[in-house]
Amino acid sequence: MNKEGKDNEYMLNMIDNIYEYSVRCHHKHFHNQLFSGQDHYSIYGDMFTSTINGSMFTYELAPIFSMMEKNIFEYLNNNYIHWNNIDGLFAPGGSLSNF
Repeated sequence: MNKEGKDNEYMLNMIDNIYEYSVRCHHKHFHNQLFSGQDHYSIYGDMFTSTINGSMFTYELAPIFSMMEKNIFEYLNNNYIHWNNIDGLFAPGGSLSNF
């Protein structure tokens, strides 16, 4: 292992190589069982959430995300489910949701 690190040129070359040899899941003709291409809103949303590095462990760490989660569950219940009590948990993806 090199303890001195790598320079910017090396890192940019690695990024180019990763992009070149990656599946183009952003292409309009790419379709998979769990996802397909993205749109501008999803890209901006991903950049925003990565930038703020938000956590959703507890209300104290993420009050706005906890409130958004609660509001979405209430909306779904009021408009579609109509149960007396509802609770839930968001999962980061299909695999964990299925688990």
